[in-house]
Amino acid sequence: MYNIQSLTKKSTDWYIVDLTNAQGAREVNVSINRTGKNGEVFPNFDGIAVGSQVEGTFWKSGTGKSYLFPPKVGFTPPTGAYSGPRGAGKAAVVEKAMERKETSIGKFQDNKEHSIMVASTASQASAIVVALMAEGDVEDWKKEWTEIRYWLIQNWNNIEQPKVGSTEVDYPQAGIDDFDSSSIPF
Repeated sequence: MYNIQSLTKKSTDWYIVDLTNAQGAREVNVSINRTGKNGEVFPNFDGIAVGSQVEGTFWKSGTGKSYLFPPKVGFTPPTGAYSGPRGAGKAAVVEKAMERKETSIGKFQDNKEHSIMVASTASQASAIVVALMAEGDVEDWKKEWTEIRYWLIQNWNNIEQPKVGSTEVDYPQAGIDDFDSSSIPF
């Protein structure tokens, strides 16, 4: 419930008022319209006068303009994270958002690594098949490409890092003929 302290009639359908709420807090230059944008009618609009009491939903825009809208049937004032003085509870909302962001970044990173593996093994398999074809060592290039790519994918994480101070790398000894090509998943 709000008490009207002053009233300026801007038109027959629009008033600018100063009002106080039940706790005594004063709001100035509050706009009240006879009809809202959604067609809701402000109750007893013509009865609004200095000293009268009105019921409505107070709202202040981000630009600092204040409005009193018709009371909503069944409306409950917000009690969420941003209600209360200066956004009490905002830290919890920000923390949840950060957790979601961390999860999203992790998924993105996993997808990025998978995409790199897919593209890289396709490119490497193509280069190897082209080199083998140049030497005449390929009869069925599609089969060779598939087998080479499968081997590259299976061994994507198996390459050992060189030892510090060493100029040689001890690569795994698995060869392309070390697997059954009937188990290729694609």
